[in-house]
Parts: sequence; C-alpha cells; structure tokens
Amino acid sequence: MSLEEIGALLTFCDEPTRNCKAVNDVLDEHIHHVDQRLEELQRLARDLKQLRSVCRSPGTAEDCRILRSLRTDAPSTTAGPKRHGRRTHAG
Repeated sequence: MSLEEIGALLTFCDEPTRNCKAVNDVLDEHIHHVDQRLEELQRLARDLKQLRSVCRSPGTAEDCRILRSLRTDAPSTTAGPKRHGRRTHAG
C-alpha cells in the first residue's frame, strides 16, 4: 500500500465515529491492483518457463538456444533492452 493510502486509513483512527465505507473502498482498490499484478507475474512466469524449456543441455553462449530465441523474438534492436522495472499500483 502507498503511504497516501495508509495515511487515509489512519485518519479513521482519529475519527472513531466516522463511517468506515472509505476504508473498505481503499482496501478493495488495493486488492484489485494486487490481483492485476499477480496476473502479470503469472504470465511472466509462464513466459520464462517456456523460454527455459528450449535449453536441452547447457553449452556455449554462441550455441545457447535461450539467447537465440531472445534474439529471434526481439521486436527491435534499435529500441534498446526492455527491463522489468519495479511498479506499484499507486502511480
């Protein structure tokens, strides 16, 4: 959870008579983002397992089927390497 979300939740501690529907809303939104991220990670894991399966036995880098597959599947060499950055749902 972001600091902003945690701060929003903590305001309810200072206002004990306030309706807590907003607490549920914040949590529901966070759960939705976590579910989306899990789906993304499951797709990534599936892709990585498929890529890993092309290696029958380790050899030299020039004969590496994984590297060959990455070169073949690469959309463009001019765009630069794609890196998986750390993402959060709060941005």
